[in-house]
Amino acid sequence: MNVNITVKEVNSHFDQALADREYEGQESADNILYNWEDEFEVKADVKTFKIHNNTTYTLEAEIDGQRMSHEILGTSIIECVTSDEQIMQFAISRKLIKDTKKITRENGDIRFFVFLKDGKKHISPFSGTYIAREDFPKGWPVPTEEENTDDDFDFGDEEE
Repeated sequence: MNVNITVKEVNSHFDQALADREYEGQESADNILYNWEDEFEVKADVKTFKIHNNTTYTLEAEIDGQRMSHEILGTSIIECVTSDEQIMQFAISRKLIKDTKKITRENGDIRFFVFLKDGKKHISPFSGTYIAREDFPKGWPVPTEEENTDDDFDFGDEEE
């Protein structure tokens, strides 16, 4: 099956009454529904799709040549296992999540949406991971937006 995951930050200042009155219920340039969105397409054939709610995610990194790890409590992990047994995970701190929505098409393909709360500060140490700022390990370097934006990143389409 194909899996697409979309993460959107809800704009708490969106005015539905204004949208209904002036724009036939749609957002406009001055009244946007979402502040930003990221979309991920798992390129490999996915055989299992699971959501693990309120679990622990282990964040791993190499800092100054030393392997480090830190457990992030209270996360939701979206897990895709491909037909060649590759495991891909997308981790999001539960305190950031406002809502989710799963759409399964007749052919089995899945579209999964995660709506994040507006104004909750978070850190994305790498593509597909959103950690609440207060849960990010103290003393670890915080990546810049350029460092964690990888437009060429393909989930599951890499040559070994």
